[in-house]
This record gives sequence, structure tokens and C-alpha cells, in this order.
Amino acid sequence: MGSLSSEQVVDGLGEILKAGLIKDPSILSLLKKEKISTLIKSKHLESLIKKAIQVKAYYIDQDFKDTGVRQILNFGHTIGHALELKYKISHGRAVLIGMLQELKLAETLGKTLPIIRRDLISLIENLGIKIDRKLTPDVKTLLHDKKLAGKYIALPIIMRPGKAKLLKLNFKEVVKALKTLRL
Repeated sequence: MGSLSSEQVVDGLGEILKAGLIKDPSILSLLKKEKISTLIKSKHLESLIKKAIQVKAYYIDQDFKDTGVRQILNFGHTIGHALELKYKISHGRAVLIGMLQELKLAETLGKTLPIIRRDLISLIENLGIKIDRKLTPDVKTLLHDKKLAGKYIALPIIMRPGKAKLLKLNFKEVVKALKTLRL
């Protein structure tokens, strides 16, 4: 772990934060006590990685063919992939921003509470991670997303830290909300 750059740690933290938000809030509690500079050398990093792997394994075991609940693992990735392609930023950083934007989208559509996104922003800032919250996804890229089925797109929504739900949302409503989205 000591050989990782801080940028590589940021990339991995996107997945770790996601695991905390969708299934294991103890991850978020551990991260609240860290800064990225100390996390690289911390004993907690290995523990956090193991917890994130356990969350991923849980969803894979529940839905081996990736046709249902396993799609919760895509939280942050729908918008994140569109940002990654448009701005040529790293996958992990794109997913971090994607999580924030998907939370804001869910707020706009009345599906989750603003406090979840605000807490995530605080946690990211406390860790010392700099992200550009002004980036916007290319809607055309979303048209090719594997989660788009007809008029609907399946998006993981965070109900509260540790509890996520997969919702089918009207794609036109999602696009309309994305056009006015501001973090």
C-alpha cells in the first residue's frame, strides 16, 4: 500500500466510499477520522479495502448474473462513466463526482434526502480530496448505458448510509433533471 500515490488512493476511495454508502456505514465512520495523506500509511486502509470487497462479494453472491440487486454496485458509475469519457479524468475520481451528482439527481426527483449528499461532500473534503463539482455529464453517453432499458434507466439510490435501492426512473425525467443539476 505504501507504494501507491495519493491519486491512486483517491481512485480506490471512490469504491470504498460507495461500499459504505450502499451497505456498510462503518466504512464511513472509519473514513471520518482520516486524511488522505495519513490514510496511505494507515493500518485502516487495508481494513477498508477488505470491507469494500466484502460488500462487493455480497451483491455478487445475491445476483451472480447482474440482472437485479447487483446493479446497486453501479452507484456513481452511470454519471461517472459519462464524466470519465468527456473529461478524460480517472475512473475513481469520475465515480466520486458521479456519486455526488447521482445523489443530487435523486434529491431533485424526490427520491433521497439532501443530508446524504452534504455528508458525502463533507467526508470527501475532510479526507482532503479535491474534486471539480462543476463537471457535467454528456447526456448522449448516457443513451448507451447498459442500465437503460427502453424509456427507463435503473439507478441505485441511497436511502440512508448503508441502505441502497435500485429504482427504475423515466429517462426523459433524468435528462431534464441533469440539465439543471448544480452541486
